[in-house]
This record gives sequence, structure tokens and C-alpha cells, in this order.
Amino acid sequence: MSLRPTLSGDVPASTASVARAAFLHGNPYLCLRDRLGTIFTDAQFAENLPDRRAADAVRSRVDWKYLLGLELTDPGLDASVLVETTPAPVVDRDAPEDIHAALEAKGLLPGTHLADAGYVAADQLVASRRKGVALLGPAPKDYQWQARSGEGFTVQDFRLDWEREVATCPAGHQSKSWSPDDHQGRTAFKVRFSTTDCRPCPLKTQCTRSGRRLLTLRPREEHETLEAARQREGQLAFSKEYRRRAGIEGTISAGVRVMHLRRSRYIGLAKTHLQHVLTAAAMNLIRLGAWFAGTPLARTRQSAFTKLMMAPIPA
Repeated sequence: MSLRPTLSGDVPASTASVARAAFLHGNPYLCLRDRLGTIFTDAQFAENLPDRRAADAVRSRVDWKYLLGLELTDPGLDASVLVETTPAPVVDRDAPEDIHAALEAKGLLPGTHLADAGYVAADQLVASRRKGVALLGPAPKDYQWQARSGEGFTVQDFRLDWEREVATCPAGHQSKSWSPDDHQGRTAFKVRFSTTDCRPCPLKTQCTRSGRRLLTLRPREEHETLEAARQREGQLAFSKEYRRRAGIEGTISAGVRVMHLRRSRYIGLAKTHLQHVLTAAAMNLIRLGAWFAGTPLARTRQSAFTKLMMAPIPA
């Protein structure tokens, strides 16, 4: 990582004089320094600069010197980067459990966690509920053709006897086998019906396109929790509560578009994590600067295609 200069308590007089003369109408970094004093600030991540360009900026830009409280002659910092090994990536669906454990250790476990669809898996819904957290987000959809067509028989149309491990189809036929199936560390159940019952069944076209129907079920608690989440998603209360996530999505969008949050400038998990922390701090500082300057909130960004579609049609 970059080696930073030592921050002084006051802005040197020569630096302050030149900065004030250069920015007669104000500057976000001057404003932050005046309002917040000597708290840790990171203009590098606010402007999404790589280490070497950040080092050049500290040497050459008077607003950065003012922000950091440096003399005009200060040589700045060294732009050295070290290398370390990174672990394999973690998929979104496996993240909530670790996030909740970390929050619980700090006494910050929320009652409701608003998440996007990538985090709302059946097993995570159960694990979150056991910790007293309601994981709220779009539940995984049923993409089987029976559900997509709106005319076929879905799992919800079958009666499931979990104690006896028997499923009964809409035509009244019972399954012939109910066996566990372990895949990628997760347990599911394969429920098969008999070809003797399925092939001559008058409801077959609504049920299966193969010789017999096969159901794939999650463990009972996960199955029932997922079904409850899907039903909850169709209620007005869900829409009202989930609407609050719009601010989160806006923050992520700003981080991705302005600060290239999805691209790591360093090699190694520790450095990448530090980059994310510093980027988040920089976003807070940018917002504080806008707040202090009285900058009005921007309108929701619209694509060129959306603007074109909303334009009035000439008579």
C-alpha cells in the first residue's frame, strides 16, 4: 500500500494562502478540511486514482496538500505496492452467514436485513431466521416450465407427507421413491413417480414431458421457509419495506460508476478489503462535502433510451 506522510494539526500558512487564492469559489477538499479538521481523509479513493497518480497528486495539487495539512514543498508519498496470494471467490449466497456472525460479534445484528436476490437462498433464509434476522429480498423463482407456463402443475400442487416421505400428485397418484441427493454440500430429495401411473394419466401434459414426474425438494424447513418468502413477496407490506433498499442500490451504483468498486487495484484479499473500506470512507466524505456546500440532490439517472422513449412525439 501507499506510504502516507505524517498529517499536521494545522494547515501551513503558505499552503492555506495559495489554496485560498487558487480556489476563490471554494473546493470540496478545502471545505472538508475546514469542517472536519484532521480526521483521516482519503482523496485518492474519492477520485479513483491508482497509487502512482495519487502520489503525483500529493506532490503537485495544492487542494490535496491543504486537505492533508502539508507544506507546499512536501515531496508527498511513495507509491509502492506489495503482492500476496488471494483465496478463491465466495458466491453471494454464502455471504450472509459470515456477515451476520461478524455483526453479532459487534452487537450490531439487525432485525431485518435487506438484500438483493443473490443473497436470498433457502438455506440462508433458515440460517438468518435462527439468528433472529429476517432476510428480506426477492426469493428464488421457480423456473420449471410448469411454473413459467402458468398452466402446469408445480410443486405446490402436490401434497407432501414429510413424515411418511410420500408425495401425492393432483391426479391422486403417490410417489414410488423419496431419496436424498447430496450435491455441492447441500442436501435435496428426489421424489419419483411411476411410469405406470404417469404415461396413461389424462393430466400428463400439464405435469411432465418425460415418462414420469420427478420432484426435487429441499429439506422441509428450507422448503417451507422458501414458500413463505415467495408468498410474502406478493404482499404490499413487502414492497413498502423493500423500497428502502433503493438507497443501497444507489450507493452501490455510485461506487461502481464513479469509483470502479468492482475492480481491485491491488493483489491480495487484505489489500482489496482495505480498498473497499477506504472507498466507503471516500464516499462518505464526498457526501459530506456536498452537504456542507449545499449541493442539491441529483435526479435519478436515466439512460439515453429511457429519455428517448419519454420524449413527446411530434405532432
